[in-house]
Amino acid sequence: MINGKYKRRAYFFICDMLSIVNKCVPKNRRKILFFSHADLTDNSKALFDHLLADPVNEAYDIVCSVSNPKAYEHINRKNITFVSVLKSIYHILTAKYIFFHGEIIAIKPSKKQISINLWHGTPLKRFNKTATKLRDYRYDFFSYVLASSENFKPLMRDCFDCDMKKVVVLGAPRIDLLFQQTNALQKLNIQKETYEKIFLWMPTYRISRDHYIVDIEERAQTETGLPTMGRKEDLVMLNSKLKENNSFMIIKLHPAQNLDYVTMDEFTNILFLTNRELQQADVDLYHVVAEVDALITDYSSIYFDYLLLDRPIGFTIDDISSYQNTRGFLFESPLDYMPGEKIAVKEEFFGYVNDVLQGIDNYQEERARINDFANEYKDDLNADRVLRFVGIK
Repeated sequence: MINGKYKRRAYFFICDMLSIVNKCVPKNRRKILFFSHADLTDNSKALFDHLLADPVNEAYDIVCSVSNPKAYEHINRKNITFVSVLKSIYHILTAKYIFFHGEIIAIKPSKKQISINLWHGTPLKRFNKTATKLRDYRYDFFSYVLASSENFKPLMRDCFDCDMKKVVVLGAPRIDLLFQQTNALQKLNIQKETYEKIFLWMPTYRISRDHYIVDIEERAQTETGLPTMGRKEDLVMLNSKLKENNSFMIIKLHPAQNLDYVTMDEFTNILFLTNRELQQADVDLYHVVAEVDALITDYSSIYFDYLLLDRPIGFTIDDISSYQNTRGFLFESPLDYMPGEKIAVKEEFFGYVNDVLQGIDNYQEERARINDFANEYKDDLNADRVLRFVGIK
């Protein structure tokens, strides 16, 4: 994201010129580009891994744009090349197929290309063109963008300010990982069989790393940087509760979260987890998601995917009014689309933990309703659908 009005103008002017050039440059029908400003993660990595497991990949030259190509030297395949973001411009201009899951260099694809924005979640909160802070930007630099269901197509159209024909329902590649059997927790030194229950808490970020996005009012910020459990003593109490009941909790922080605002003390039964630690352990987040017994989140898109597992979900909503006044939601009544226990105070947080430990689940019908609303596909064929849609398979 280019911050500053004049920097943005200069950036988009240069990219507009490159977009004109892109119309004239011949395309390599056997070149596939996976673009990322940082690491190869999320839907892009899920699709990349799926493609590498399919013999069809041998007919293509696969280029991956990442911030640090040397970090991928262990992937030694003759048809795969990792390049820097700057060098990726050449490949954006010459590749027939382009995949990314968020922001890409603002060069419009030509009619001879197929560029797919895989995005990174089914939205509850406002983003891009629908978010006040992000409105002064352009996002329509793709041939198609994914949506999880027909119900979300108009929302994705509005968020990306694109033609409805560009929004396609294929399913997110990362969802395929929810149906795979792995040893993800073991790689993180968590022995699943030794615990009664394992919880995953995935709060969305309130303050971004660069301070550009602040999604809560200052008065709503907490000592721990976490919703509901806002004091360090609360986390101590939570750890004791988990230990007494032979249970464990993983707190997976959002990749955009400013970690300066989060208390990440060490606990016996709580593990703070970041993207960097997942990468160091060679673990995919959605393999972790697949192994946990219950989810705690708030306004993050993770819960729409977790519905496919039909397991308990708790929602921390103590700052929902503050969030509504800053970022805002795509639905007039967001609570109607949150099928699980609503947690506004720490006592309710502990109550949800107790319910899961005792096997109490009152939201199965509500989860099924929202699952049907949000997820057109409920299988592990999403990556395959994407490759067939573009014509690679």
